[in-house]
Amino acid sequence: MLPIKSRDYSRFKTEEKTHFKEPSYVSRKPTFLNDDVYSQVLDNIVFACVDCAVVNFKKTKILLGLRAYPPQPDWWVIGGRMRPGESFNDTAKRNIKRELGLDLANERFGNIIGVYSTVWGERRQVPQGNGCHSLNTTILLKLKEDEIKNISKNNEYKEFKWFSLRDLFKDPKDESGSPKFHPALVRIAKDIFKPDRAKTIRQRCYECELVRSYDEEPDQRDW
Repeated sequence: MLPIKSRDYSRFKTEEKTHFKEPSYVSRKPTFLNDDVYSQVLDNIVFACVDCAVVNFKKTKILLGLRAYPPQPDWWVIGGRMRPGESFNDTAKRNIKRELGLDLANERFGNIIGVYSTVWGERRQVPQGNGCHSLNTTILLKLKEDEIKNISKNNEYKEFKWFSLRDLFKDPKDESGSPKFHPALVRIAKDIFKPDRAKTIRQRCYECELVRSYDEEPDQRDW
């Protein structure tokens, strides 16, 4: 048996507290995969995404995009796949620039709200019925009023719309009694308002009805 070679872990670079990168790693320019190859990839891996819960705490709202394509041709948070070597904030910055047209500093991307596993029954690539599985790290991003005015839309979305966090928190139903939003979005809304964030939220929106409902609805607090 070959002796185990000790590693010098002091060489690893720690970024954003949760990203650990060995200096010898060399980032490469992404290679475009044709549909046949990418379909095989999706059949065999769980791919990583970084999404942003884009919020305006003054209005207690969250920005969702109506996506144009599977796997989620409905309302969803803003984001997309990670590339090898990227930190969470690197991916978030790149996705926000591509999808909202905003060029923000890495430091603008806040705490990780949670990591969510989403298994989809459909995908854009053939065979569409094979679906796909993504692991989504979701980061809080607070936009200023002037930034909100400069948001632009790319072809991945049909439209953007601000939704009340209070309404999303309550998991609203449509006329038939079915949920209006994917349960992962409801979970994200709840996780934004975890007890350890309650003090900050009260300071920022003391008069907001959401704070009152947070206290009065313990059944909603299933975290």
